[in-house]
Amino acid sequence: MDHTYVDEKNLKSLEDLAVVLVTGILTLQTLHNLQVKAIDLGIMPDEMATRTNTILWDLRRLMKLYLEQTENVLELVPDDFNAEAIINGLKKRELTKARQMIRKKNAKDNTTDA
Repeated sequence: MDHTYVDEKNLKSLEDLAVVLVTGILTLQTLHNLQVKAIDLGIMPDEMATRTNTILWDLRRLMKLYLEQTENVLELVPDDFNAEAIINGLKKRELTKARQMIRKKNAKDNTTDA
């Protein structure tokens, strides 16, 4: 997924906040998984691995806080607006972006071939 900068001026509703929180959790989970993989591969010197364990602890703590905050925000919005709906919406948006990029590339390739 592309990482999109979100301007805080665009935050206008609890639904917007919920989306930001869910994407934040996904980002933190990705960072966590990459750090774990780096440790599992043994690709870092020992002193970096020690620091990475501290980073992992902090990421877990942040994910827990984000999750609690997300749950609290989602309690204040309609029931059909939940984390699963947000993630599905993000996936759909990414698929749409990918399709548009492929179409643009194919159109460009077709004009270059002519």
